[in-house]
Amino acid sequence: MLRRFRSLGQKGLAKDTSWGFGSEATTMVVLTVSFTLLGRRLGPEGYGAFVGLYGLLGPAISINQSAVGLAIYERVIGRKDPAAQVGASCFSSTLVIGLVLSGIVVGLGTVLLPALPLHLIILFCLSELFITSILLMAISLAQSVRGFASASRLRILATSFRGFAIVVLAVFDQLTLRNLALGQMLAALVAFVIVGQLLRSELGGLLLPGRLDALTLRSIGTYASGISASSVQSSGDKVAMNTAGHVADAGLYGAAYRIIMLAQVPANALVHSTHMSFLDRDKNDPVALSFKYSMVALVYALVAALGLVMLAPLVPVLLGSEFEGTETIIRWLTPLLILAVLSPFPANGLLTYSRNGLRTIIQSASAAFAVALYVLLIPPFSWQGAVAASLIAELTVTVALWVALLLVRRQRRRADAASAVPVIS
Repeated sequence: MLRRFRSLGQKGLAKDTSWGFGSEATTMVVLTVSFTLLGRRLGPEGYGAFVGLYGLLGPAISINQSAVGLAIYERVIGRKDPAAQVGASCFSSTLVIGLVLSGIVVGLGTVLLPALPLHLIILFCLSELFITSILLMAISLAQSVRGFASASRLRILATSFRGFAIVVLAVFDQLTLRNLALGQMLAALVAFVIVGQLLRSELGGLLLPGRLDALTLRSIGTYASGISASSVQSSGDKVAMNTAGHVADAGLYGAAYRIIMLAQVPANALVHSTHMSFLDRDKNDPVALSFKYSMVALVYALVAALGLVMLAPLVPVLLGSEFEGTETIIRWLTPLLILAVLSPFPANGLLTYSRNGLRTIIQSASAAFAVALYVLLIPPFSWQGAVAASLIAELTVTVALWVALLLVRRQRRRADAASAVPVIS
């Protein structure tokens, strides 16, 4: 095991991982502060409606932020396309996709989230699907031309601005959902101006919208299905609880789930910083790489899970007595943390074999299975049904991804062996 940790230092990965941890640590601090302030300000029912909204926004955010970022890496790093051209095209793509997704979220929100007024849904769509998405697109572009460490510093800056806005609103007793959306927009705009200035030398000018091209949209679409499917699986339970009328329980469950996600942040840093190593098809065995990183993440997850079980009673102290009972939900959800760190690496391993289509099918099927479980279990069992559905769905996708990766490797080895056999005439 010690050798696995030491091997992380090869090829500059230690530097990237350390900056990745710094970025994720900043995210953890900001999320903890915002989670505590919002929980105390909104109470279980208000917080439940809030997490329901982000449960609905999650798949849309993953498309307009994560998928666009991966498309930038593919084109600039993989295809060596000009960064200025890719940036202009992705800027326009982000605006167009944001408009389409906002319409979908607003339409669904009016039906599935009856506790939230329409103007709040629109404000958060504007904040997340336009302004924040454009900022993160620019940071992804910076990563492709300036490196992972530089981009991590920019992410730390952007996250700090976001946290500062929340703290200022809380200090002046103005922390409402409306003001939160406006504060997030302002923080993202300021950060975008800074990132844009830093990129001017690499791009030869300002980062502005440009001509849409089919290659960009096709690349975004390649990643969008799998990423959004994973987001549906991880966030659909909160939407289902709101739709079923368990709004207060959604607040308790959402608070517990947020704690699990906070504990997962260091593992996410490892996933993000090692993503590029899976794209080096000539030097790395994807199964060995997936196993190595999974074991490192698993060691962390087991320690973190033990810590969560012990520290769970502190959550109602942070959020207030209205969140009494959250500690029980945290303990029920703890196995989710262990499962969640085991699925990203085999999913990336499939990319090494150019099997993104298979990866997308598995993730999409798992998301559909998860939604079916949410519909079946949440209305009668509330948060207990949500916990059961989430654990079953995560176990299913983890096993499926590992089995798929091993089968693909076996097929590839058979094909290589067959091609190596000399033909006797």
